[in-house]
Amino acid sequence: MRRIILVCVLLVLFSSTAFGFEIDERVFEFEEEWIDVSITLPQVEGENELLVEAINTVFRGYSILQAEVLRQYAKDTYMSSLEEEFSYFPSSGFSFISGYNVRHHNDKYLSITQYIYEFTGGAHGMTFLVSVNVDVEKQEFIHTIGDLDIREDYYQFILEEINRQIEADNPEVYWLPVTEFDITNFYLTPDGLGIFFQLYSIAPYSTGISEFIIPWELLVKE
Repeated sequence: MRRIILVCVLLVLFSSTAFGFEIDERVFEFEEEWIDVSITLPQVEGENELLVEAINTVFRGYSILQAEVLRQYAKDTYMSSLEEEFSYFPSSGFSFISGYNVRHHNDKYLSITQYIYEFTGGAHGMTFLVSVNVDVEKQEFIHTIGDLDIREDYYQFILEEINRQIEADNPEVYWLPVTEFDITNFYLTPDGLGIFFQLYSIAPYSTGISEFIIPWELLVKE
């Protein structure tokens, strides 16, 4: 029997307003025989309605829509496995968990990362990280690192800095050298530019999502 604990509940767990953006939260949680879902979304508000809607649509797309896809797959798998005495359906059911972190929020940047965890059976689930970056002054998305006002040779420099940080920290857990990165996988912090690598990109699963902060002072145009 389907058991729904809580669906589409708006909780204002915190509200931080800075320079035209207010960030609240939306929490969606429900439990069924074949899946548990827990989603915590940032709810961005501001005077630029089109930009705000675009930001919130990105987060909803990564979480709510993906959760619904997994929910349907879990249900189909569960129903099919009933005929085979649960021969391949995980005893704990499927799981979908999503949350976020505000990385930067001031008069210059708004940067938020969202993590998505999915478990569909096996030894472990999978976690993904995505980001939304906004130029507050220009009121527009920052789609790639190349959109930032930083040194022109940023790509090679960042690669060298990532490898330097790895060598200085824990080189044995990485697959070296790191030879490339995705210029859309980034976030902004007060201290520097954050670069992240998805699971298995440059290290085993046990390492987790690899993140590196490149100090702003190293990225200044020469």
